[in-house]
Amino acid sequence: MTHHIPTELNVTILASPRFDTYREAFTLQPPDLSRKRYDDELTNLTHLPCFSDLLEASTPLPEASYATDVEQLPEEQKYLWVIGGDYVKIAQEYGDAGKNTQRERLSHSNFTGGKDAFAGGELWFSDSNYICINGGSSRYTPRSEQELETIVDSFRESGYVVQSAGWDNGTNAPARFRRI
Repeated sequence: MTHHIPTELNVTILASPRFDTYREAFTLQPPDLSRKRYDDELTNLTHLPCFSDLLEASTPLPEASYATDVEQLPEEQKYLWVIGGDYVKIAQEYGDAGKNTQRERLSHSNFTGGKDAFAGGELWFSDSNYICINGGSSRYTPRSEQELETIVDSFRESGYVVQSAGWDNGTNAPARFRRI
């Protein structure tokens, strides 16, 4: 009897467990709804196919492959991310689900239905392993530089090479990348 041994194995692993250290150090927060304009901003849309769980990256890139120019991050390629109690979800802000909302783009509260979450932000993929992120969420903003750094560490532990916009000490809030 012969056995077929696969030479290539495609395994998808949820990244969410890599965020447990972060979840142990920080607390859930209610969404800041001070900028809410439309009722459907509180509609949970994660059942739609454009929402996905963040998966671990396959192979980290060598340091020499780090991007040097983050000044060209197109809005149409931007994803939103949200860390919940047992998930890390991503979806394109201007994807199909977002276009069908009153706001014409997703809100971080569309990931939670307006319920509590840990934090959220924006993300761009350079390729499957390299990402640029910030804590740009008006609903679930990381509350401190240490919190943002711990989130970045969790993305790294998930196998990603991460370029973070960092913390803006002048505004005492997450910094953002300039976008085109």
